[in-house]
Amino acid sequence: MKCIITTSMVSILLLLSHTKAAEPLKWRNGYIDRWGKPRTPEWRPIKTENAANFVVDLKSVSPVGSSMRVVAYLVQDDEFDPHNLITLTIDCEARVTDVASNVRLEALTSVIEEARVLACH
Repeated sequence: MKCIITTSMVSILLLLSHTKAAEPLKWRNGYIDRWGKPRTPEWRPIKTENAANFVVDLKSVSPVGSSMRVVAYLVQDDEFDPHNLITLTIDCEARVTDVASNVRLEALTSVIEEARVLACH
């Protein structure tokens, strides 16, 4: 049995050896929203009483009827984790009408207050 290696095969092997695997998405560079759209955020840190590290995307603040939609993120490490993404719809009395998140609601108190301030400034 003969093995013939052509020039094109060598070129492909060289190309593959220099190709990096896709880098994981970093939370600070962007996220995929709950509707599957990629977003480039403008993050603002949120001060919390429970030492959790949250950021809110200032570009995400948008009207939904008489309420506002705000996207926040629970930062735990450098890589983006979709389970840490929080989408809130909130009114000026801090009534949350919609929340999409895997983060415990008790941890969201500071996020809800910051979202209210952003939505009603």
